[in-house]
Amino acid sequence: MPTIDALRFAALKVVTHDPRFASHTLADLDRYVLSTGYAGAPQSYEQTRDLLYVYTANLRNAGGPGVNMHRFGSMVVGALAEQIDDNRIVPLHLPDLARRCLAWLDTSGSLPLVRKDDALYRKHLHALADGQQPSVPFQRHLQSVIGFIDLLNAEYGGRADRYHASFSSDTARRDPARAVVTRLNELHHLPGIGVATGLNFMKDSQVPRFSSAQLVDMLSEPLAWFVKPDMHVLRLMLHVSGRYGRTGLPARDLTFLKPVEAAQHYAELDASAGWFHTTGKALSSYRPRSERGLWTCVGDVHAWAAAEGAAPLEIDRLLYMIGSGRYFDGVKIGMSQPQRYETLMQAIRGTADGL
Repeated sequence: MPTIDALRFAALKVVTHDPRFASHTLADLDRYVLSTGYAGAPQSYEQTRDLLYVYTANLRNAGGPGVNMHRFGSMVVGALAEQIDDNRIVPLHLPDLARRCLAWLDTSGSLPLVRKDDALYRKHLHALADGQQPSVPFQRHLQSVIGFIDLLNAEYGGRADRYHASFSSDTARRDPARAVVTRLNELHHLPGIGVATGLNFMKDSQVPRFSSAQLVDMLSEPLAWFVKPDMHVLRLMLHVSGRYGRTGLPARDLTFLKPVEAAQHYAELDASAGWFHTTGKALSSYRPRSERGLWTCVGDVHAWAAAEGAAPLEIDRLLYMIGSGRYFDGVKIGMSQPQRYETLMQAIRGTADGL
């Protein structure tokens, strides 16, 4: 049976392989787990400006062509500065936001939104400011920010601190796994918010409150249950749960498995006989069938954590670090991705009697 200790051992082996981190210990891994969030928005659980920064940047967190996530976040919160009074964000319409973004770009001396010329994106902003609706991701991202501001005002007085307090309700403490689905449902109508981006936003914006705490303090926190089924978490949990062994694919192929294929395997294949299981309805029961694989992965992380007295957040963060090679402040670990994957697979094989 896989254990949390095998995961910790593998994570520490990956980290200490890099000479820069050769002296790091499990305590350093704990600090890494709690370093969730963005350095540019350290109080996103309390300051509305920081919360909006995380929301905006998170829309671009998946990478790919488009504006730089941090420059995009800086532009939007810079444009919204005069809309925030006494920590409350005042609602506004898309053309007004576009005009404010243009004014901020023209006066702030900021870097371009992309590595080179951002003229195309400024053109889109001018069109939006004139009331046009160009069908481009940039427009949908800004519309998503408007929608989130409307949600904050409708439900939380337009304030980050009230939004944060809602995550520790009695209902969330009674059933933190189900609360994860409920909170995502609240955001799911907003453009650009899917399972991974939505859960990542809530994790990155709310967990920084615990940055100076101890990881053990997270065991009773509903926020510790927000995990992101990204590419690496999906792939590695496929192996840890025993599902990947049922595909018939070579172990080395796991490193290159496309996210959509990983999610499909998660939806179609059963875990090993010895795998931990949640009680009650599966999380995917509350979401569209197309999301079944992603939610089954989240449920597996929850079940593993609950069975071994760990915080789901710890599993999420250590799997991401092993998969991506990104450590504190995004520093890249000096071990190849195939080596990192194999390090975890070896550790799990050493303890997985039922896989």
